[in-house]
Amino acid sequence: MDIIFTVLAAIALWRVILVGKQIMAARKHLTAQDLERYLAGGRTYPEEDRTRVTAHLGHCEACQDLMRQCVSGRPTQQAIIENSLLEE
Repeated sequence: MDIIFTVLAAIALWRVILVGKQIMAARKHLTAQDLERYLAGGRTYPEEDRTRVTAHLGHCEACQDLMRQCVSGRPTQQAIIENSLLEE
């Protein structure tokens, strides 16, 4: 019985760690390169990355602005410079 409880506790802990990693990844600001790959990737873009980018764009105004810049065809280099200034 103790072994079963230990195994179940380990599995639950592992799930908590995975969810925590996903939450932390979603909070990290996106780069212009992330958004360009997201826009160009379509169905070939990994599901996990697509979920992370979509979740982050849902709550981060700075990254939403960067997305608008990428979509509008603004030169990527300028967007990269401005994004790096945001992170400082």
